[in-house]
Amino acid sequence: QVVLTNRQCIFARDCGDEKVLVAVNADSQPFYADFNAGTDKATDLISGQECCIAGGFELPPYSAYYWRVN
Repeated sequence: QVVLTNRQCIFARDCGDEKVLVAVNADSQPFYADFNAGTDKATDLISGQECCIAGGFELPPYSAYYWRVN
């Protein structure tokens, strides 16, 4: 795991040269996840948009993200 609390979880999976991060906030409050993914940018696999994950990311309440690490 990259981040693990009672209501939040971020974990990574590698397959060959691809890496995917999964981030879940199961709380009614936003959560700033402070983590180092080894890169500054990722692609949201749902929306296709590029996002900045440098130093961490603020997860909105009751949210989940699937990022391909660039």
